[in-house]
Amino acid sequence: MPGVMASYYISDDQDDYVRFGTNQMTGLERAWFVQHSDQLVDTMANNSAPDVVGITRTNVTYGVMGDHGGSQKLVQNIPMVFYGPGVGSRDSNREIRHVDVLPTILKTMGIAYDPSDLDGQAVTLSSP
Repeated sequence: MPGVMASYYISDDQDDYVRFGTNQMTGLERAWFVQHSDQLVDTMANNSAPDVVGITRTNVTYGVMGDHGGSQKLVQNIPMVFYGPGVGSRDSNREIRHVDVLPTILKTMGIAYDPSDLDGQAVTLSSP
């Protein structure tokens, strides 16, 4: 399809996606893609996930109302601010995935949890 950078299909065990192929990308698109796209697509994998996924270029969408964005840097870089005891001034500028927010909050607050119950990983926040 025009504007699709890469396509994936869900694995037999439905816990991750397998990249099927890629199309031409700009240097900036490729740099973001290599660092993030496979991991972002894998966060969708489950037994009710779509069988096939296409990653589109920036400003290209085949979405419908209710979609939650795409895999492009422009869509994924969303400002987030942490504030409170144990949070340093540099923590609001760090890269963190949405799935890492809950384990990070639980760890920072000293609340016990089983990491295997969550998709994300706790990020260690710096001291104030």
